[in-house]
Amino acid sequence: MIDPNIRETGKGGFQEEVVQLFQWHHWKVAHFHTVAMRRANGSIAYITPAAADGKGWPDLVCVKNRIVYIELKRRGAKLGEEQELWRDRIEMAGGEWYCFWPKDWQKIVLLAASLQAPEKK
Repeated sequence: MIDPNIRETGKGGFQEEVVQLFQWHHWKVAHFHTVAMRRANGSIAYITPAAADGKGWPDLVCVKNRIVYIELKRRGAKLGEEQELWRDRIEMAGGEWYCFWPKDWQKIVLLAASLQAPEKK
């Protein structure tokens, strides 16, 4: 069972809950993990290795009776410029793209259950 308290602990726990929810509803879900890279100055940066134009690619790609692209954000976080570009291109191509925050849990549940597409902001 999904623990509603995890949704407030940060993106990692929230993302894992969303993946589990979609898989429970028989969606195939793709997610590409971040890796830690040490910068020249010794600090650590977390990146998702991607080639070509992959920067800003949505967190999840879910396929069932349609394909859905999902970006997940921590409370208070906003889309980056590259994420906005991917959103615009996906939507121009007729794709379903969503950005969800933990507060959007009920909308996520509706989408995963395919009862209806949640209302866009």
